[in-house]
Amino acid sequence: MWADLTESIEQLRGMFLDTNSKDDESSQHDDSPSFCDAESPNPGSSGPNAAILGYRSLAHSLRDFHPSVELSMRLFQLFNDNVLPVVRIFHTQTLIRLFWSAVVKPDSIDKETEALLFAIYYSAIVSITPDQCANVVGEPRSSVIERYKFAAEQALARANLLNTHSTLLLQAAVLYVSVLRSEDGTRTVWSLIALTSHVARSMGFHRDGTFFNLPPFETEMRRRIWHHICLLDHRSTEYHGYEPTVVDETAFDTRWPLNVNDSDLSSDMTGPPSESIGSTEMTLTRTRCHALRISRKMKRQSRSPFPERVKIVDEYDEWVEKYVERCDPAQPLLYLSNEISYIIAARFRAVTYYHELLLRKKREEANASRTKNDRITVEASQGRSEVEPDNKTLRDQLFAAAVTILGRTVSIMQDPRLDRWAWHSHIYVQWQTIALVLSEICIRPPSPLCDAAWEHVSAIYDRWLCVKFRDGTERGDDFLKPIGQLIAKTQGVRSLQQAQQQARQQAQQHHYPTQTQTATPGAGGSETPGQRMLYDTPGNQTSSLNLDGLDTMCVDALSHQADLDLAATTASPSAISGNDPPLYEIIGFDPFLEMLPDELQNVWYESVARDNSNLHNDAPETKPFFDFP
Repeated sequence: MWADLTESIEQLRGMFLDTNSKDDESSQHDDSPSFCDAESPNPGSSGPNAAILGYRSLAHSLRDFHPSVELSMRLFQLFNDNVLPVVRIFHTQTLIRLFWSAVVKPDSIDKETEALLFAIYYSAIVSITPDQCANVVGEPRSSVIERYKFAAEQALARANLLNTHSTLLLQAAVLYVSVLRSEDGTRTVWSLIALTSHVARSMGFHRDGTFFNLPPFETEMRRRIWHHICLLDHRSTEYHGYEPTVVDETAFDTRWPLNVNDSDLSSDMTGPPSESIGSTEMTLTRTRCHALRISRKMKRQSRSPFPERVKIVDEYDEWVEKYVERCDPAQPLLYLSNEISYIIAARFRAVTYYHELLLRKKREEANASRTKNDRITVEASQGRSEVEPDNKTLRDQLFAAAVTILGRTVSIMQDPRLDRWAWHSHIYVQWQTIALVLSEICIRPPSPLCDAAWEHVSAIYDRWLCVKFRDGTERGDDFLKPIGQLIAKTQGVRSLQQAQQQARQQAQQHHYPTQTQTATPGAGGSETPGQRMLYDTPGNQTSSLNLDGLDTMCVDALSHQADLDLAATTASPSAISGNDPPLYEIIGFDPFLEMLPDELQNVWYESVARDNSNLHNDAPETKPFFDFP
């Protein structure tokens, strides 16, 4: 679905071809490069590790990067509260014992344990806000992030990750990659996940431990690690529009992790524990595993008749309803699991409808090129069921499912009980759904559902802007800029619709023909999400933001003038009270009609000529950014 959208929507084309990467950090450190680790028994093996993970200080000890014992304890507690519940690749009791023994005797820890410690510290800092970091560490979040990220990379390289057979080191790598996406939305994470997957395969994690007669405890840990890698792989490749490294379940036979709590496991157990029929600490993981299995099944059935594909979605909906009954929403983690289940169910339905519309379009195009007799033969052979919804109904259902996805996403983002896992929610921004919804808003008449969709998009985009600029630097997501263009384009359409509605209301009140009005952004209370940007500099000073990157592109993409100057005014410091963010208002902003689909432009100009501003009532069928029948 995402790959189709990126091919169809102009603002998203070439998004993956941008070579102006911002993740080159070689200039941020002055350490002289060293191509081998003096402490390694096999110095030559450090070369590939250094090339991939960074080699700025491989020959130097990482002792100075370790925090004090007191800070280590606080960071581990943050990790335990914020990261461990959603990254279930450890056994908590075993991890606690390992952590304490390493902290008490830092000079005697091995390289694998050191890598795990720095991955824990890094993930703990990623999971908190700049204010929390200042309270816990006493330093700006950005500098702490960079320090522990650097230390984790060096520790992984020094421990020879690419050739490891250590489960502990693989856990450190998986943890590091799991949280890296919250800070880095580029292809770096996608590449590292593939690398981690290959390392796990080389260690045999794609085979269930029972085939090797491994102890039950080790078998269970291997299952957790492997399936978490599969989840990371699927989500990251989907995010970037590519095929996953682990294509389907024929590539492995590792069973799901057991539905048990960590207290049910021990390193000396002789047999697997009995699984619980209710909710456990593994509920969220198993929910996602089940969704991944359905996703693979849907892909295998992608050419099956539409009713068969819908049946798969309906069966998953029934599973979700039964599953939710066992999860107490009063418990925050279980409530998160419930909402994610509903989001996944809505996404399955949206993808099914989307693909069906594309298939129908291709069939109609192919049929149009045939002779009349051939068309009759093809239509008879296809045998489309009369109970299948028509294109308009299917499209309406697709739009409703997409709005449901965004609504539940906003609920997760705005629930204060889930703040500790906000870093995890930020990884799963529904960019493809946002693109689809914005496209639909542009070609639909105003409606409460369109208004709700716009509010959801605005809330998600505003929240992600706050994340992107939270440390005073522009970090994060490759999709932020093209999605901003789509949002600005949609804002122009909505402003135009609001102006028309106001003109009609005035005409009804004064009993004279409606006149065309010029709309401006924000008319009728609709504010472009990109107009509010919040970030804190390390010195807690509010500084003006360079808008040349995001908002200028948004406005230029919509401009109907040959050259449009972007005027951004920053509210004066005296006008900002408390912790309110600075406001960046875009002025001199007209509705840019030429950015509408061609058919919509023609209808608009014809309606102006007829003194009829009712664009939708008399308009022929129009098309969005992507083209359905």
